[in-house]
Amino acid sequence: MKALVLAVLVLSACAPSKPATPPVAAAKQPFALPFIDDDYPRALARARADNRLLFVDVWAPWCHTCLSLRAYVLRDPALARLSNKFVWAAIDTEKEGNAAFVAAHPIESWPTLFVIDPKTDAVVLKWAGGATVAELESLLDRALAGHTEKSVEDRVSELAKKGDRAGCAALAKEELPRMAHGTSRANVALAGLDCARGTPDAAHFVDAITTMVVDPKEPILADDRSALYEVLIEERKALGDKAGAKSLARAWATFLEGEAARAPDAAGRTVFDSHRMGAYLELGEPARAVPMLEESERDFPNDYNPPARLAKIHLVMGHHAPARAAITRALAKAYGPRRMRLLALSADIAHATGDAKTERQALDDAIAIGKSTSLSAGYKKLLEQLEIRRAALDAP
Repeated sequence: MKALVLAVLVLSACAPSKPATPPVAAAKQPFALPFIDDDYPRALARARADNRLLFVDVWAPWCHTCLSLRAYVLRDPALARLSNKFVWAAIDTEKEGNAAFVAAHPIESWPTLFVIDPKTDAVVLKWAGGATVAELESLLDRALAGHTEKSVEDRVSELAKKGDRAGCAALAKEELPRMAHGTSRANVALAGLDCARGTPDAAHFVDAITTMVVDPKEPILADDRSALYEVLIEERKALGDKAGAKSLARAWATFLEGEAARAPDAAGRTVFDSHRMGAYLELGEPARAVPMLEESERDFPNDYNPPARLAKIHLVMGHHAPARAAITRALAKAYGPRRMRLLALSADIAHATGDAKTERQALDDAIAIGKSTSLSAGYKKLLEQLEIRRAALDAP
């Protein structure tokens, strides 16, 4: 089957108290698809043996949209009807054991969802970013039916990749009013805005995105709505509208706190940690993130994200000893190329305290990881930046 690329631009992130969690014995067990984790050859062999298409969730632990899909979409009981239609695989791109899959199926954003024909290992469907349960159902039904027509997102993306920004913006502006409400429409609005920046048409896309943000009935995931807030705040800042940006940041924080409070469990709540932290930083109120992140670290003691975020918050607040302690905890749990970013943060903390020796060592360690690990484009750029920074420390 011909490959179907359905999205390229990702919406690419203290809560009020919640009712007590019911006792485990009385709790309803959540629906779970039968994923094969981090073993693509086994999943591919299973799909070939069963003559089923192979669904692959390509994700990373630091990716809040990945966690959103896992917490709010992939465990939804509505997908039960599709459970036996596919073989289900999940690939953590931070794990070196998955390097062969990542090299064969490169991605530009996280998460990316694939449907693969196991007979040929060819991509039938590729979707980047978030999706609602209904949208994922529709995508998978289309894959099963063999539908391969290009979407509006494909066409807009192709123009953008060719450098035809005017054509990209014009097509997005023309098609946007005709599109069904949902994630695809939001993606096209974002792509149109990116292509139209610096032109009068940019305001058209800003207005469309603003409408999506304020309409509670817009059928997109809360994580994706949060990403739209972030885009609008950056637009306000680019225009020099500091008051407008701060007002949006306050609305963003309120929205995220409400979503975190309504989360079905701790995993659903921590989906919003990254964006809540971003909102508090935009407001100049970083201390508001501390209780949230401490709670997440207690709930998920093996997750490096909460202590890494705490390290950043403490650094912003000038609390260097807690920052050092937090980044040490995070590094003890981290793996793969993400350690490069954590070591860069460790170097930032050392720099803030005038500890040149520790700063150099952290940068050396990060560079060593980068030179010995398979890297995505983003990590390759980070490696270049780290090497420049390290060289500057030895400059006369």
